[in-house]
Amino acid sequence: MGDDSTWEDFRQFKRFVRARLFECFNDFKLRHSEYRKKTHGYSIKSLEHNLREDYFRFENDLSIAVNLFKKAVMRYQEAAPAQKLHFQQKLEKAERKLSEIQHHFISLKMRLSENN
Repeated sequence: MGDDSTWEDFRQFKRFVRARLFECFNDFKLRHSEYRKKTHGYSIKSLEHNLREDYFRFENDLSIAVNLFKKAVMRYQEAAPAQKLHFQQKLEKAERKLSEIQHHFISLKMRLSENN
């Protein structure tokens, strides 16, 4: 039982990060780039509003991803000993990716606040 739910939690985490978090991060990055260039026909007010929406959506998605990751870690702790090493490597890789995403997010957040 522990193995199946552990792997399903991890798959759910990966699907979520790939489908929503990266999509949101890329949207945010694109709009931030447009904001900095003040191009593409956006008014600054409109683009700033869109950036703020992206920011809050990204922040929410990041929070959900962290919670999914924590759930996967808890399931890992319940997993059979034979599965732990392989699964631990996967969790460490996911944790590094999550830290990288958080770093990019904080960097974009700081740049956005500099523009206001």
